[in-house]
Amino acid sequence: MVGFEIGIAERFFALPPAARLERILDATFADWCVNLNHGVSLVYDNACAMIHGVTSGIFAAEDKPGEGPFAIFSSRLGLPIDLGLDNFNPDAGALSLPDANGKQRFLLMLQTAVRSLSTDDAPLEPRYLLPQEPAIFDALAEAYEQIFAVQFRFWAKDLADESARYQAFRASLADHPEVVCVEKDFSAMLRVKHRFRIKRKEPLETFETAVRGIAIGRDIQGA
Repeated sequence: MVGFEIGIAERFFALPPAARLERILDATFADWCVNLNHGVSLVYDNACAMIHGVTSGIFAAEDKPGEGPFAIFSSRLGLPIDLGLDNFNPDAGALSLPDANGKQRFLLMLQTAVRSLSTDDAPLEPRYLLPQEPAIFDALAEAYEQIFAVQFRFWAKDLADESARYQAFRASLADHPEVVCVEKDFSAMLRVKHRFRIKRKEPLETFETAVRGIAIGRDIQGA
């Protein structure tokens, strides 16, 4: 984990939830396009470095990291919370370190951020925004003053099942009225084939493709 001043968290959490989600989509889309077109290394250290940079961009953390009380983490080891499904444990985010009284102010949970930036067909699972186990949920809400749990995806609209997957996702939201959802349309020159693969010998062949960006979040006012 790398520390920053608490101001970057205060500015982010002062935004309405929908504005936070829109910022996340805007801050991550360019990285997703680069990863899709030129490949992305999922070696653990490389993936952690990629996600750390993306998370810093979400907070617009222009200051050099130091020993500040707000820490960005880019590994599920940084926040080992059981959400009820292994693939949806938080693998990135940021949190406030305890103050002198042991209180913690902010927690951002980015779920499966590596998958978000290394695939164009990963599902969204609103039910796994926060832990399924009531005792774990309550302990989390007690520990932090404000929690924002997020999943985001970019779905290229040229995929054969994009429409069916989108309809299934929208239907799933009916069971989760507590979830905030933001969608944003993008367009980019994307690789035709061999997406997210590194060092292909074939020349890079691209065409302009519409992309659906989706971010969902749940905001919890804790202790």
